[in-house]
Amino acid sequence: MAFTRSRVRSPSAPQIPTRDPSDLPFYVYILESHVDGSLYTGQTSHLCDRLTSHNKGWVQSTKAKRPYPLVYFEVFTTRSQAMWREWELKKKWNTDRKKRLIRTFDKSKITCLIGSSTNSSNP
Repeated sequence: MAFTRSRVRSPSAPQIPTRDPSDLPFYVYILESHVDGSLYTGQTSHLCDRLTSHNKGWVQSTKAKRPYPLVYFEVFTTRSQAMWREWELKKKWNTDRKKRLIRTFDKSKITCLIGSSTNSSNP
């Protein structure tokens, strides 16, 4: 007798919880080097952890020009939205246009999100 899997879940089977977008938002962020003013654009679901990684030298592409304080971010509910916006900022926006975007950004949002002590991490 061959074993076949039931396609119907039993009522006692554990349910996989669905992800609430408010629990884990996705961020597109821009960092600006204190060394030469160069910009780095990325996306993540853990912004504070990612910022720490950049400023501790754990990210190869930003290691040489630390520190990199956060100067801009946007919040998205899905990773695909964040990845699309990251691509757009990297490929369609030049540095001058990004710097204009940064100048118009409300910096108090950064302090509210991550606090002032995390924003200016030393290398």
